[in-house]
Amino acid sequence: MITLLLSLAMVGDAPSTIDESQSAEDNKRVCRSTLALGSKIPKRVCRTQKEWAQLDATNSSLSSEAMRDRQSYSRGTQNSN
Repeated sequence: MITLLLSLAMVGDAPSTIDESQSAEDNKRVCRSTLALGSKIPKRVCRTQKEWAQLDATNSSLSSEAMRDRQSYSRGTQNSN
């Protein structure tokens, strides 16, 4: 969840320039329901298909990095007998 919030903050700061060569599919608005931390009520978030793809890619890379960091940390502490 923290990863999602961080990546939303990063995507929100990026300047959005619309190029003439973008397809209509990239500009299509897609809405998703997300749960906020500490709330049971979903919040509806709407972005373009291209923005969601960038957000998903950022989240995937951040979660992969977190898993690698966790694995390297646990490897370093296993042999401390």
